[in-house]
Amino acid sequence: MARAQLPANAGTIDRIIRFIVGVALVVWPALSTWEPWVTAVVGAVGGIIALTGLIGHCALYRLAGISTAKEPAAKTTTVRS
Repeated sequence: MARAQLPANAGTIDRIIRFIVGVALVVWPALSTWEPWVTAVVGAVGGIIALTGLIGHCALYRLAGISTAKEPAAKTTTVRS
């Protein structure tokens, strides 16, 4: 299988905050009485944020040329495609 190497561009604190906020955005709508489409959108955004916290790579950071990782070239995350 082909593997894509995604350089880590999110630092440790950044990743922790992303994961906590992402999980909160997944759980909060499920416990609310929001419209179903709002619940789905907020939950999906939360899932994406939590995922970037887990893998340590943010596509928007890459596009903007931002990195909060201490050693962006030394750390990579492998994603199977």
